[in-house]
Amino acid sequence: MIITAIAIFIALFVQGSILFWLARLEKMGCECAMDWRRKFIMFYLCFLIVSMFARFVWASMFEIPMVALIMFALAFVNIGIVMQYIQKLKRDNCECSESLWKTVMYYLTLINAIMIAIAILFAMFLVFTLYSMQNKSTPMTAKSMISTRKVRSSGRK
Repeated sequence: MIITAIAIFIALFVQGSILFWLARLEKMGCECAMDWRRKFIMFYLCFLIVSMFARFVWASMFEIPMVALIMFALAFVNIGIVMQYIQKLKRDNCECSESLWKTVMYYLTLINAIMIAIAILFAMFLVFTLYSMQNKSTPMTAKSMISTRKVRSSGRK
């Protein structure tokens, strides 16, 4: 319980700091950082922070598959948008956006992308394994394969 609370506190701190950095870009008048992607990332971070607090109140709500699917889809979309936004800032040589939090946001998004890719691969492996186990009602031996071939070939003549 204590480890979970510490992890949530660290996540809230990092997300809040990135949100603060994105808001500060507007206050600084950093025109090269003003983009629809910045607004989406801010919206997503606010949504993430609110959902973390909501987990304490309505923990069972996050066990609903549809809610988990929506959060997964938003995380997936956010990865693409953050990567595009960071690349745009680099491409435009946006010096006013240079910050530790830009780097943190980039690497956290990269880690998130890797974790999602691993989760998808694991899910595909699990589905394939369960499917192949379901189709193996009787084990095939070399002897049964030979007898199956003889029956099939004699039926064709």
